Amino acid sequence: MVRHYGGLMGHIKFRLDTLANIVRCSNEDEGIHSAIVSGELGYLQVRKVCETLALATLIAHNQIEAATSKKFLKEYNAEAIFTMLARQVNPEGFPQAVMEWRGNTLTLAAGGPMDRTELKQAYIRSHTMLHTGGLADIFANKEVRLDFRELTTFHNRFVELLSVHAVALPEIETILLCALNHGPSGGKVHVRLSQAKRNPPHDTQPHHH
Repeated sequence: MVRHYGGLMGHIKFRLDTLANIVRCSNEDEGIHSAIVSGELGYLQVRKVCETLALATLIAHNQIEAATSKKFLKEYNAEAIFTMLARQVNPEGFPQAVMEWRGNTLTLAAGGPMDRTELKQAYIRSHTMLHTGGLADIFANKEVRLDFRELTTFHNRFVELLSVHAVALPEIETILLCALNHGPSGGKVHVRLSQAKRNPPHDTQPHHH
């Protein structure tokens, strides 16, 4: 599980680096047609990151029997996977950004980095921007305006969430920790599993040993 999760996170890292390059090159005078293709390529990276993150999160739960059904194995839609995980397996299963990691204590970011609702919005947006539309749209000269500033926001939000993150697996008293080591000088993705327990309800800091 750790190896497969790390492999998918490496794929996400590649996609985020590609998205960063697309946004950076958008500042150059490419011409309208090149800009359209670059923008569409950017939204494709957003879609791929959403889908790969969903599959990685599903892999993180593969020691839980409910997450290994044929329905889960056949699903590819990111929002569908996260919805099924939340309802049928683990309401806390969405990745959470780690703000601080000291000894045996993790401090998870609350209310800041991307959550499942925001990821759903990014996923839907990527579908909209990559959709050609019907003949009615073409006859009406309906244009899809590509927004490189929006792509920059998506990139930054993914990085905030995933640079160092955790997936809580309370059913098996485990927490998955992952460091993406994002950036041009970053090294390999690091993933580890640790035993975990939560402090009393008023304390939001999960502990691992």
